[in-house]
Amino acid sequence: MTPPLFVENKEQVLENISQLEGYLSQSTYDELAYKFVCELIKKGVNFACYKVGKEWHFAPSRFIGYQGNNMKVHQWWHNHGANGSATDQRLNKQSVLGPYSPSEDMDKLYFSFCESLGLQGNRHRHQYWVLEQTIDTSAGVYTEGAVRVLTHMSLERNPRAVADAKRIFRRLHKGHLYCTACGLDPEAKYGDIGKGIIEAHHIVPVASRKSEGEYTIDPAKDFVMLCPTCHRLAHNRMK
Repeated sequence: MTPPLFVENKEQVLENISQLEGYLSQSTYDELAYKFVCELIKKGVNFACYKVGKEWHFAPSRFIGYQGNNMKVHQWWHNHGANGSATDQRLNKQSVLGPYSPSEDMDKLYFSFCESLGLQGNRHRHQYWVLEQTIDTSAGVYTEGAVRVLTHMSLERNPRAVADAKRIFRRLHKGHLYCTACGLDPEAKYGDIGKGIIEAHHIVPVASRKSEGEYTIDPAKDFVMLCPTCHRLAHNRMK
């Protein structure tokens, strides 16, 4: 594999941050990618910190310091000796992010972010590059209801919105994903085999909005979390 190139500017750093945010949004349909980025955040030492909406997020230097980084490339090079100290030097250049610095306020926000993901943040002496701009991951702005043709006509649902709805719910409930109707927390009760059991239920059914065509949904407001049994009951009540 071709040796990785260090980032040359802030724009390339932002591209890597967008990649990480994409992995965070895939907790329901790409668990491997979600675990990959959670492990980076849990073990990271130095971070670029930035806002997504009103939340502070943290991207580890060892990932964002290489051009066009992704999970496959990062894991290969990490296994062949790449580490964060080299990327720190590049990110500290004035032409990229400039010098990092410690921050007690950011330390608190880092641990809060980890807690929202259900992680135990490490106690290394962290240093931070604080990015001024808010990162736009298009979170909260999705469309559903577009008609697509398979062997029959069907209403299209947006899997990214469902993934983000679950991610937001976890952050609001200290990393837990449980049924809001009966209280079942499958991961807490059954361990790893309970992961992925909770489902995101549309408060307003997609089928009932057929006349609206394509419409905007908000993953923070338009879903409730239900276990499969309660989800089935909810749909039966709508018939």
